[in-house]
Amino acid sequence: MTVALILGTFASLTQSSHISNVVASSSLEPRLDMVDFDYINITEDIDLEAIRDYIANLSNFETRATGYVGCEKAADYIFQKFNEFGLSDIHFEYYNVTVPVDLGANITVLIPENHFFRAYPLFPNDVQSCSIPPGGITGKLVYGGIGTLSALNYKEINGSIVLMEFNSGRNWINAAMLGAKAVIFLPPAENFDRSQGLAKSTEMPLYLPRLLVSKEDSRYLYNLTQQGEVIVNVQSQMAYEIREAKNVVGFIRGKSRPEEIIVISAHYDSWSVIPSLAPGADDAIGIATLIDLARLFSLRTPSRTIMFVAFSGHWQSLAGAREFVSSHFTDPNIKIMFNLDLSGDVSSLCALFTGYFYMNDKPVERFGWVSDKMFREYLPSINAQLNQTLNVRNLLGPEWIEEVYLSRDFKVTYDSEPYTLAGGLGVTFASTGTIFPYRLTPSDTIDKINFQNLWSQLNFIYCVLYSFANDSEPIQPSVQLVKYSTTFGGFSTLEGRIVEFDYRTGWYSPVPGSIAKVNMRISREYFQEVSNYFIVKVDENGTFILQGVTPSIVIGANPTEITFSIDAYLINQTTGSIEYATDFGQYGAKTFQIHNIMIDRAYRIVTIPMFRCGTIVFYNVVNPATMRQVPMEVTINDFLSHTQSIAWGYKMSERQTELMAFVPPNTPVEILLSEVILGVPVAIPTAIFINSSFEHPEGAGFHAGGPKQASKVFIEEIKTRKSPEKSF
Repeated sequence: MTVALILGTFASLTQSSHISNVVASSSLEPRLDMVDFDYINITEDIDLEAIRDYIANLSNFETRATGYVGCEKAADYIFQKFNEFGLSDIHFEYYNVTVPVDLGANITVLIPENHFFRAYPLFPNDVQSCSIPPGGITGKLVYGGIGTLSALNYKEINGSIVLMEFNSGRNWINAAMLGAKAVIFLPPAENFDRSQGLAKSTEMPLYLPRLLVSKEDSRYLYNLTQQGEVIVNVQSQMAYEIREAKNVVGFIRGKSRPEEIIVISAHYDSWSVIPSLAPGADDAIGIATLIDLARLFSLRTPSRTIMFVAFSGHWQSLAGAREFVSSHFTDPNIKIMFNLDLSGDVSSLCALFTGYFYMNDKPVERFGWVSDKMFREYLPSINAQLNQTLNVRNLLGPEWIEEVYLSRDFKVTYDSEPYTLAGGLGVTFASTGTIFPYRLTPSDTIDKINFQNLWSQLNFIYCVLYSFANDSEPIQPSVQLVKYSTTFGGFSTLEGRIVEFDYRTGWYSPVPGSIAKVNMRISREYFQEVSNYFIVKVDENGTFILQGVTPSIVIGANPTEITFSIDAYLINQTTGSIEYATDFGQYGAKTFQIHNIMIDRAYRIVTIPMFRCGTIVFYNVVNPATMRQVPMEVTINDFLSHTQSIAWGYKMSERQTELMAFVPPNTPVEILLSEVILGVPVAIPTAIFINSSFEHPEGAGFHAGGPKQASKVFIEEIKTRKSPEKSF
């Protein structure tokens, strides 16, 4: 995703905001009753060694990805710690979430010798996982270096399994384009890099199994490829499944205002481009801090009740946080939520009320009291007592945009966002100014953490939370959560029904087991669109229910429009191929709205039609006039009649370089592409794909069976075209 901003607009925004609060100052006079809080004593109670131990224990699980065994063990560990510190009413709050589950993968060397070892599937391409049919795939193992076309030149890639360096960017796409059956990645010599990891999948359901092997096994495989012919068998099972997940909740009852509840939260799950290898050490700093705060408040009983919440599902579109808001929607005693999302990469900290998931800045005025308390009252007293100036940025006002929207290539989402969206006071303490080089990779290990960077962050967090928990003033404003509001958002619900048109009955029937990807596009003045998404597997009735979607029109100083589009697929769990895709045709998008869906009420119901399809994949799609990759609008016609197919669909990659066409099986089609300029496709097609050849200069159309057949046919047709005879 690319973010752009008109510089003049940004200048006007920053000039109108409270720039003096971006780095909070201690020049303001502290409020006298704040001196009663012994901040020195509080900071002396911070147990950094214990936090280190919590991180070590949590990151020792091979993965804490939601839906995996390690996540369950982490939840039990947090429960145990809450119990050890004497919290009351400790319990799990359960919910269901759709996650890609690694069900096992391995590689067997068949020639020149027999050798068997484990492999690790990579994260799915969109909804398409790295699953391989029973019996696996067998082929020649070819070393492809960093996967550039020059590195693959003169090598037998079509039908082979490519061994490629992990630090190769998106070049695995070249192997797919040239007909590789699978790609096996060799781990980097030192550390995995986040940007390299994120380049190993695409937001298009492209079928190409991608696996990682250990360093030891990678050296073995590489050496074999340098000695002669190598034949391997690769097996992998990975599927999107509905798994039970849980949040961990515990309480410390307040001594004088027990009816007023402050929520302190952090997520405990992890994520990686290799889901089974997600230690998430830096990612665990927030939850480790929450555990230590539970210890501290158990020793220093606060005036208000503290509700400690450990979320799972953070990396599944804030699923755990959204479930929490839904479960506690009518609880009037919850006054404010403080969420922890910390890193040891930097020592600087910020407090903010929104993040990259909803990009909702409409409630900014709601946080005026919290901002004043935190930065005009507490912080000056903290700095005075500690005799230092803590590096904390106040992003509880319009300044948030500098941090959340402009400063990061890492699109940070926070577990407080759903609560704020619903109308609550949700604040996140987040480390600021880091690009998280090892997050979301197997290299996010405890040895990378600079614990000294945590001191100033923890000093501020502990003192501020202690102050809010014991302040004599009521927490303001008094909030009431709502499902729908055009003023600041609202916690709306989207119900989707995935169906197929039945030509025998003339009506629609559900498609159970299908997967829906709900794309949320956020458009606001002066900015390019921001896209986020939810992935959910439907039930036996072909239905899904998604809570925590935001209303489409949110008015204010900078009007925001949020629209939704839904892609639906049915994946064959045995072969991994796409059997059904979203129908853009006569009985699909021509009948039901599947794009630019508006959430204009608290509960919105939509119908998404699908059709049985084959798949054709096109690579390096360009405007033939300029030879540049540009946004394209796609239409698919029946080749024989040159009229729009009754059923069809497509998906382009996020870089507009690859196109997947979903077409009726074994039916010739032609693909029309029109360049999109300023959001509008040009009237005359920019390119038409007709499968022209010297035998068929006017084209023969493209045929598709399943995705593997389609890809193979396309490649073989190109490779076997005859060159014209020379006439000189």
